[in-house]
Amino acid sequence: FDEIAADIARLQSKGRVRIIKPYVAATAWLEDRKKGLVEMVKEGHQNDPLGEGLPSASLASRMKLPTEVFEEIVTSLVNEKKLIRSGALIRSADFKPVLNVNQQEASEKIMALFAANPFAPPSRGELVSQNPAYADVIKYLKDHKNLVELTDGILFRPQDFQAIREKIAGFLKANGPATVSQIREMLGTSRKYVLPVLGRLDEEGFTKRDGDLRSLR
Repeated sequence: FDEIAADIARLQSKGRVRIIKPYVAATAWLEDRKKGLVEMVKEGHQNDPLGEGLPSASLASRMKLPTEVFEEIVTSLVNEKKLIRSGALIRSADFKPVLNVNQQEASEKIMALFAANPFAPPSRGELVSQNPAYADVIKYLKDHKNLVELTDGILFRPQDFQAIREKIAGFLKANGPATVSQIREMLGTSRKYVLPVLGRLDEEGFTKRDGDLRSLR
């Protein structure tokens, strides 16, 4: 055992092996696995050009490596600025989601609908029912802060949600606590939109609910 430990120490001093407890891995083998992971991530981006990255657990499973070794490889590539880890997702350091020509056209159509109906825009479900391909574009628009999603798939452009917030604030300041119906009438829209909006404002601590009434915090 002492001879084996001495051999490992000698190889380690020459940079030929790495100790990743409880494993000992050849440096050349690790470098080969690192290249494989980089290529695997790039391939994933090609298959999902709008995705934010690949699940770490999925990559680890495909590489069939012990957790300790996989984590060492990822950490090394992150330190080398070849990969970026964001929560449970891993992506190439130079990767940026990009819409293709058809998706860009779809994005423009979607945003035109929101510009035409700022306080009563189509929901996620309504858009996807028109064209299932819109689902990926909506995700892209959300990820890039072009759309805000509330409960029940209700979507707004950020500037429209802010305008609604300001209208509600002005109304409550001027009139005191109000019901959902009163706020709905003031906005000139339906409960379909008002309830998710008030729910989000309650969550943010902007408004508070007391029975049937909403007031500013």
